Amino acid sequence: MKSSLALLALLLASAAIPGTSKAQGGYTLAACIKDDMGNVWNVTVTHKGNFYTGVGNVDVGAGYLWDATITYDESEHTTTFKAVNPKADACASGWVDYFTYKGRANAKKLGQDAAYNGHGSFKSYCSGTVVNVGDWTATDCASAVKISNPGNPAKAANSEKSWDLGVCIRDDAGYVWTFTAYYNDHGTWFATGSVDLGDGSPVWDAKGKYQPATHETEFEATNLNPDGCTIHTDAFRYEGTAKAKNNGGVVTYNGSGTWTSYCGGSEYATGTWSATDCDHKGGAINPIGAGKVSNSQKVWDLGVCIHDDAGYVWTFTAYNNDHGTWFATGTVDLGDGSPVWDAKGKYQPATHETEFEATNPNSDGCTIHTDGFRYEGTAKAKNNGGVVTYNGSGTWTSYCGGSEYATGTWSATDCDNKGGIANPNGAGKASGASFVKVSPNPIIGQANVSYAIARAGQVNITVYNSMQQAVKVLVNGYRNAGSYSTVWDTRSGNLNSGIYRVVAVVNGRTYTTTVQVVK
Repeated sequence: MKSSLALLALLLASAAIPGTSKAQGGYTLAACIKDDMGNVWNVTVTHKGNFYTGVGNVDVGAGYLWDATITYDESEHTTTFKAVNPKADACASGWVDYFTYKGRANAKKLGQDAAYNGHGSFKSYCSGTVVNVGDWTATDCASAVKISNPGNPAKAANSEKSWDLGVCIRDDAGYVWTFTAYYNDHGTWFATGSVDLGDGSPVWDAKGKYQPATHETEFEATNLNPDGCTIHTDAFRYEGTAKAKNNGGVVTYNGSGTWTSYCGGSEYATGTWSATDCDHKGGAINPIGAGKVSNSQKVWDLGVCIHDDAGYVWTFTAYNNDHGTWFATGTVDLGDGSPVWDAKGKYQPATHETEFEATNPNSDGCTIHTDGFRYEGTAKAKNNGGVVTYNGSGTWTSYCGGSEYATGTWSATDCDNKGGIANPNGAGKASGASFVKVSPNPIIGQANVSYAIARAGQVNITVYNSMQQAVKVLVNGYRNAGSYSTVWDTRSGNLNSGIYRVVAVVNGRTYTTTVQVVK
């Protein structure tokens, strides 16, 4: 489905075709896609700006058409598709209430016709709960993909209870998960039940999922008696890998991964977990666990000042929790006389991972400043009796209008040991910035690479493959301020179909855009 929309961009960039009409502010296109479960999608897609929306129907073999909707963001190349059962009955009839597709595709204009080939994953829902997951492939209706996948996402029959048995899992925090489990026609295990934290508090609601093919596993727990995170968190989630097996009604399980807990709808803490079935339970080596707050709210509360190589000054109030994670909230001053920005940060002493986020409360449409930016990297930080020392570095990404704007590198120290301003532009600045754009995308044959620079300087634009190998230098030289373009012929250089990065370095600042080449 996604490439029918990407195809629309290609068709609009060339010539009109039968079935294509111009609408106010954009275009419309009739598209027909058939997937490997035999479902036929007929939608009318409307283009306006960078966005595509489609409305139509899909024939899933139920004897009546289902409603189909599409959204697509050309700038991000993200897409969602949804099929809704107009006779939804909580799956009592054997048909799900709705299902969704997500994935990637290749599309090509062949004369007045279109070629399409796509694939991805789907999820099916009954009463708002996922009941089926799996994969899909699809082609344009003229190519008619072979119907080779019996796991139709529209069907719920035989998927609800392939078996129904009790499962008991105990993790290294001493929590006991009691589930009723089943698997569906696609092989995925699902489980619902409760988790007992073992501290005398009421049990929490719990659900889980396991994919035998990939060994991916996840649990979710919801506190039915939230206390404002005084003693317990509001919820937590486990993700990781496991080996599980149904041995004649007795399930063995051994898994591990990472967890995230939540308070007030926001991430509270992170950590690691391991678990086995209750018959092989280990010790409670992590007595705090993802469900506990205890004294986690304010182990300490102190001021932190960090100065980075763009001259930005971050002023935080920081604390750490029982899991060792440092959290910080405050402001960042860009030092150019503009109002301070909202800021937050996090630091993991065990892994030395660090991250900052800054949000512009006075967005100017990226005329002078970006809308926000994010630092990620590693650092060494220490609380020395209320005085924090910090030394870190990494990469940053800035954003404008919800999209990635530019990338670069950063370094920072505590303000008592601040260094010089080595990067005067920084992630918060948009004035004097440049850009690079590739059209069309996906690329079939030739593409136009346009770029603009606000001030004269050295420009290098290089294409990299998925192995981060340079495959083509498009521009390398001095340019005056202004707008430029160059043609990239993907048919030369023995390029394969796939994802490539076009990286522009302008006056020492890096701008990146991702493109898809279709052969």
